[in-house]
Amino acid sequence: MFNRILVPLDGSVPATVALRVGEQLADRWRADLHVLTLVRKGEIETGVNSIIERQVAQVSQRPEVTVRPLSYSVADDIASEFDAVDDTLVVMSTWARGRTAGMIGNVAEDVLRLLRQPIVVIGPQADVGSDWPKGPMFIATDDSHFGATIVPVAARMAEQLAVDTSLITVIDSSAVPAGIDRAAETNVLAGLAGTVESITGREVDYDVLHGDDPAKEIVDHARRYGGSMIALSTHGRSGMARIAVGSVAMDVVHNAHCPVLLSRPPVDPH
Repeated sequence: MFNRILVPLDGSVPATVALRVGEQLADRWRADLHVLTLVRKGEIETGVNSIIERQVAQVSQRPEVTVRPLSYSVADDIASEFDAVDDTLVVMSTWARGRTAGMIGNVAEDVLRLLRQPIVVIGPQADVGSDWPKGPMFIATDDSHFGATIVPVAARMAEQLAVDTSLITVIDSSAVPAGIDRAAETNVLAGLAGTVESITGREVDYDVLHGDDPAKEIVDHARRYGGSMIALSTHGRSGMARIAVGSVAMDVVHNAHCPVLLSRPPVDPH
């Protein structure tokens, strides 16, 4: 459960969807909704306020709105605002191209690196209806320690959202070394499913997908079965599935029809 939902807003369409998601999460958890807009020097007088006001007017909840000049970098300023209130969840867009500082490029990953906390990211293809979240959460993982760190994080989120979960992994059959026991693929997921079930109290589905484009397989699968959220780590280590690398995570974000929960694995002491 979170006390505050923080939505960086910059006037773009994905940011509008992020605000809608943030509002629905705030309503569900009775949390405060806070909008943060970062502007470059001199832009406050050029209509940024009216852009943000129009976006905020689209949600029924009246959020607290902070519009201020960019101090350092977008990621640093979001992290600073995050630290101001305990139990804050950041819900942010990526690939936004508004008139403000913007969530362009890999800012979402930079925020995740600074916070070391899960964030919900909205890509340019994402949209949500008034009944969101309705479908299951798809948790994409692999057989590596780092890739599997998303599992308990996503399970707790799914439990809070009261949605079903489905574990998926992607295998590039052409890249799997000869002699690998294919049954092990399913065994790994079955073991992780037990972890999710112990947290959510719900039965968990799991499926092994096959293809040479992991991000596409994940996105297509989630879309086909009406997923309300996709969850995965931003990077992992080579393993049987070979999916959880940073570029795959961002490809999923950029093409997903739904919000994506990203979690960065803890620092490996070794």
